[in-house]
Amino acid sequence: KTVEKQAPVTTKTVSQAPKATPAPTSSSHEGVPGKGYTIQLSAASREDTLNAWAKQQNLSNYQVYKTSRNGQAWYVLTTGNYKTPADAKSAISSLPEAVKAKSPWVKPMSQVRKESAQ
Repeated sequence: KTVEKQAPVTTKTVSQAPKATPAPTSSSHEGVPGKGYTIQLSAASREDTLNAWAKQQNLSNYQVYKTSRNGQAWYVLTTGNYKTPADAKSAISSLPEAVKAKSPWVKPMSQVRKESAQ
């Protein structure tokens, strides 16, 4: 009896969208378990501002999700998905200087899911 070996499945998340296409919002975190951690890089009242800044910083693996703040739409820029807070914290050191200047912080994915459901 022969057993066929399947090639491993690899996925690559690239959230940079062409200018004509809106960047991913809360849907980019759908299906993400409440476990794990991400790094919040910035937040703003306009999604396009965050996407432009992320591209300017040459970030390739980022997500923007929509939430609500004081009854208004609010957009949050995050990057990465880490198993532990320590893993996420150590990843901050490899971010570009201009990104680190905004004091990014570790955020539980459970919080991201809660906020993106608002």
